[in-house]
Amino acid sequence: MILGIEEKYRSILNDIEELYYEVDLAGNLTTSNDSMSKILGYSKDELIGMNNRQYMDEETSKKVYQMFNQVYQTGVPAKAFDWELIRKDGTRRTLETSISLMRDSEGRPKGFYGIGRDITDRKQAEEALRKSEEKYRTILHSIEDFYYEVDLAGNMTFFNDPLMKLSGYSEEELMGLNYRKYVSEETAKKVYETFNEVYRTGVPAKGFDWEVIRKDGTKRFVETSVSLMRDPTGQPVGFFGIGRDITERKQAEEQERKLRRAKDKVLNHLSHELRTPLAVIQGNIRILKRKVLAQPSPIVKEGVFEMVERNLTRISNIQRETNEIIRSYRESEVASSPETIVSKEPLTKETISLHPFTEQMLNKVKQNAAHRDLRIQLDGTNHLSLNMDARVLGDILMGLLRNSIENTPDGGLIRVVLEQKGQWIQLKVQDFGIGITKENQRHLFDGLFHMMDTELYSTKKSYDFMAGGKGLDLLKIKVYSKRFGFDISVGSQRCIHLPKERDLCPGKIAFCKYCKKPEDCLSAGGSTFYLSFSCPSDAAS
Repeated sequence: MILGIEEKYRSILNDIEELYYEVDLAGNLTTSNDSMSKILGYSKDELIGMNNRQYMDEETSKKVYQMFNQVYQTGVPAKAFDWELIRKDGTRRTLETSISLMRDSEGRPKGFYGIGRDITDRKQAEEALRKSEEKYRTILHSIEDFYYEVDLAGNMTFFNDPLMKLSGYSEEELMGLNYRKYVSEETAKKVYETFNEVYRTGVPAKGFDWEVIRKDGTKRFVETSVSLMRDPTGQPVGFFGIGRDITERKQAEEQERKLRRAKDKVLNHLSHELRTPLAVIQGNIRILKRKVLAQPSPIVKEGVFEMVERNLTRISNIQRETNEIIRSYRESEVASSPETIVSKEPLTKETISLHPFTEQMLNKVKQNAAHRDLRIQLDGTNHLSLNMDARVLGDILMGLLRNSIENTPDGGLIRVVLEQKGQWIQLKVQDFGIGITKENQRHLFDGLFHMMDTELYSTKKSYDFMAGGKGLDLLKIKVYSKRFGFDISVGSQRCIHLPKERDLCPGKIAFCKYCKKPEDCLSAGGSTFYLSFSCPSDAAS
């Protein structure tokens, strides 16, 4: 009967996946099951009588001896004891076993027994995970951006070195610190609302800006992401994210906003202050002209009044064009597409055949500048087209051509060249005039900038040589370029005979003491404005 019971339990022990062992007090195996043989690679016959020191290294042997001795001394079993075995083929496996004291029929200790399992794969996975965590922790601590993890209440649970540097707190101070401790009350509400939205929806928040109060009381702006962190069962346990310090960027943006406000204020003031006095002065000049010229022998000639009226008209035009620039400038600040308004009228996009369009503009300019002795020619490719508002393109061309004509002496040349360069269509306006000094080239697109002292300019009408352009044409083109997405650049060489601003050109090549023939002037200086437009798919045939 007893033998039958023993056989039954031996059969059970051999069938289970866990190993079973019995050793005497010296550590020699007396009993083992099939799983023990499978793990160690020895047969049962080889294992019986084998001492534990034969299948483990010296360090593990000391560890096993200490644990067995503790169980022997106390009689208290040891559970989940990990130790490493060396298999017959020399490979190693890690076991997790229990150790219990085995007694004889009289209660005297006679050995030990226990049950265990091979946990090598689990240990390797844990080690791999540990190394992976260590690797990514190292990465997180070495990146410039900060990384954080907080629990659902907003208490810090993990962070990297950049966050400590940003906040000014030590690792001990920052661990467990609630976000309300380093933000203002207003920011705390904003943070709570964002975290709550992420918690409810599970959708990460990106580009979230908030203000952090450092330990020393100074403030920094950060831009972060916020994502929901879940446990292995999928339950929310906190939040994590990555971010960066954007304080300098915020300060630059604020400075830019202040500059824009100041620019608006200056332009508004200029426009407003010119409007009423101009109207009064123009009215008084007309009254004065009638009264003076009505005298039998007027002391002031009619030409003086014409000069005054002409200059008042120019100032009036400045005021009108300033209003237009202010309007276009403001629209460019908020416009996200060139489909919005240029002035008061809606923008109409159309396909413009560049060569005939430019030719038409040149004919109009030639009529306006008919009193000038200039060659104005159109060169380049004749099958290019643009998708653009015709009024805008016409305004740009007229402005550049007027600028070139007013800076080119009689007998000179102006060229408009149309070319395709890769994915760009380039419109080039080139004059062979007096050119622009390097210092003044930096201010060309500032608007209302005079390249010379104003008294050096003539007071003649538009298109006259050195008519004293107001600079508004170039400012307007710069606004257009930002608004409609094309590039504008300029290259200029000051006339080699007139290197300084106060060096005056006689206005006619034939009167120039340095030029024996027109070609001498054409090689002395000049300016070229380049307009580069993105090439539409059907721009060239």
